[in-house]
Amino acid sequence: MENSEIIVELIKENLEEIRQNTNHRQGVTQFIFTIGAGIGFAATTDLIEISSNEKLALGVLAIIIGILGMLFTRKLHERQRWYSGRLEKLYERLDGEQGNLNIYEIYSKHQIEHRDKYKTLSKVRTNVLWTIINFSVVLLGIGIIFHDKI
Repeated sequence: MENSEIIVELIKENLEEIRQNTNHRQGVTQFIFTIGAGIGFAATTDLIEISSNEKLALGVLAIIIGILGMLFTRKLHERQRWYSGRLEKLYERLDGEQGNLNIYEIYSKHQIEHRDKYKTLSKVRTNVLWTIINFSVVLLGIGIIFHDKI
């Protein structure tokens, strides 16, 4: 097997890892948000009668779950950045092996064109959006705790 073939296989592997990472982040965030919604429903609806101590416990649970979701999101972002960095190095290496393919140059040029086309949205980081979703569960927990006290 040639060096370039090995590098292409490693690139495929990295792309798959990035895809799995994104799927994990999505799944965990959906799970946490669903649990948070259930806690919020249980704590605020009149269908279930719960004491103020139970509401406090539900609020604390929502806060803990939201914080864990935020930490998990940050960790998966770190892993994705690691795979992306390794992917860039593999593109550079493949360029070196094949001489005139200029894959890394094409990749870099596309990034610049994309940022120019989507100036505002390209500044918004998806990991920040995922973190905000998890943070909303923390805010829900705080709301549950202080709902009756306001």
